[in-house]
Amino acid sequence: MMRDQRGAVYLEMLIGYLPVIAFFFGVLQVADIAAAHLIVQRAAGAAARAAAVVIPDDDAFYTGSDLEPADRKLADIRRAAMTVTRAMDRLTSAGVELDRDVSIVHDRDRVREPITATVRARYRCFARVFCGLDGSVTLSAQATLPYQGARYRYDSEGG
Repeated sequence: MMRDQRGAVYLEMLIGYLPVIAFFFGVLQVADIAAAHLIVQRAAGAAARAAAVVIPDDDAFYTGSDLEPADRKLADIRRAAMTVTRAMDRLTSAGVELDRDVSIVHDRDRVREPITATVRARYRCFARVFCGLDGSVTLSAQATLPYQGARYRYDSEGG
């Protein structure tokens, strides 16, 4: 009875196979988080670019709803970031923060400091073991673009 070795190969395979499969899923999870972080960085760039264009734009294009023009401009900036984060279904609830107030009227000829947009998004992990108890990680990225407070002249303004 002591020399019966049936099942020993199966047990040895389990001992060797479980760490290998855990390592494989760990590498896969880290690679997916890295890809999600690249998407969040791209979303921050899109938000900063949208802010550099939308903030100095004429408020007349942002009327016609219950929201103030500044709130509609901020919604457009958030929409630019959200459009990019939709590239990955595991990214949820992206938030956008700007380093300046959207409602401030900017001087036409005065050069401004760069504008910075920060995007934060929740990443839902496919393997909770690697991402903590709630199964998600918050990814954050910033992008800074030059901002001169340019004001565009439209045909309706004459000149």
